[in-house]
Amino acid sequence: MSKFYNAIVFTKDLLNIFISQDTDWQKMMFLLFCFLCFLSPYSGFLILPDTSNGYKLPGYSSLLPGGNYSLTNLYANYLQTVGDSYKLLGSLLSGGNLGTSNSGGGGLSSLPGMNLLNGGNNLPGMGSLTGSSGGTAAKLEQYNVDRRQISVSGISAGGAMATQIHVIFSKDIMGVGLIAGLPFGCSSGNMMTAVTTCMTMPSGVSAASLESRTETEADHGEIDAVTNMANDKVYILNGRADTTVNPGIGPVIESYYEHFVSDRRNVKTNFDINSQHCMPTDNYGVKCSLSAAGSHYISNCNFSAAYHLLNHIYGGHLKMPTTEEHANGKLLKFSQSEFFPSSSHGSMDTTGYIYVPSGCMDKATECKLHVAFHGCLQGQDSIGDVFVRHSGYNEVGELNNIIILYPQAVKSTMNPMNPNGCWDWWGYTGQTFDKKSGFQPTAIKTMIDRITG
Repeated sequence: MSKFYNAIVFTKDLLNIFISQDTDWQKMMFLLFCFLCFLSPYSGFLILPDTSNGYKLPGYSSLLPGGNYSLTNLYANYLQTVGDSYKLLGSLLSGGNLGTSNSGGGGLSSLPGMNLLNGGNNLPGMGSLTGSSGGTAAKLEQYNVDRRQISVSGISAGGAMATQIHVIFSKDIMGVGLIAGLPFGCSSGNMMTAVTTCMTMPSGVSAASLESRTETEADHGEIDAVTNMANDKVYILNGRADTTVNPGIGPVIESYYEHFVSDRRNVKTNFDINSQHCMPTDNYGVKCSLSAAGSHYISNCNFSAAYHLLNHIYGGHLKMPTTEEHANGKLLKFSQSEFFPSSSHGSMDTTGYIYVPSGCMDKATECKLHVAFHGCLQGQDSIGDVFVRHSGYNEVGELNNIIILYPQAVKSTMNPMNPNGCWDWWGYTGQTFDKKSGFQPTAIKTMIDRITG
């Protein structure tokens, strides 16, 4: 009977997701996803999109407006393994081994209900309890940082997180960069809204509504006063070839920030680069217009997004690294768990990274601080230190005395459910996910406060 426990767990989780949808339309869309999943048991989950391989939902553009963009499913990896289990239902009923194609043998029978969710022998989320990166993580140190020069940026879900940290703590954050990002408050705390509207149908996103909600949250003290953003610097990049985040969301973000930033010259956009869903660099990854899944969503575009966003944020006079530039400072691991506001892990890894430029290591020189958020499937539990070494930030930081903090999210299939290791911009950690009291914002702000003293 233990083998049937997997099906029970699967059904329970689907019901929980269904119940969590706010409107009948969202419930209908979720049922459609489930129907399409079960429609093709012998081909696995190929009928639905997956951020890791670029599959698209056939006919989706004919169902809803939005053009020929794939519908990114934030739960793709979770549901893909569920699809695998359905594909092998015959084996389950006949008493066969239910190891999935990713498990390498053993599979479900070794841990009923758990490896089904992961498709392998490791339980997602355990890395956040044990420290997935391995090695020794030291205590995060204080450095000599100009508190007026703290900024944030990120790609995709990391971009959404960057704008959250910027808006929530605008009294302390003076600039933000968004690469294939999403506007603050877009999801309204709902996963289906995040997927079907924010990422796919930007025409359905009202900048005015987001502005009004931001002002209301500030009036209630849930975030800092919006007047703090008046002189801030904002950099927005959305690639024309992006099939994961519809590039039409870029102008919505621009409109949102122009409502709060007094000088529109402080809001700089780049909507012309012909990039797929990626972190554009000038020396790493696949060709810019190609799917970047194989190079962990980092692409060689002959364009360093890290440099251009940091250069805009910090006044336009930064030294530009050459493609042969080396980061001669120190890339250090530190313990994130001491910054967690509760005993939960909130889908954050216990280990994070910080790059300290050689000019900042003696703590005599006053340096700047930038927080860089990775996207989904870019945390260290997925790709090791690839993002923190190859996204282009360290070389810029080295030449311009900018310390780079790399917080790490981690995959988790339960409590919370975040199988792609995304930052929380749709509410998987709870209703306060985009407020001062939210788990992840609290942890990040506490890290910043430690570094700046």
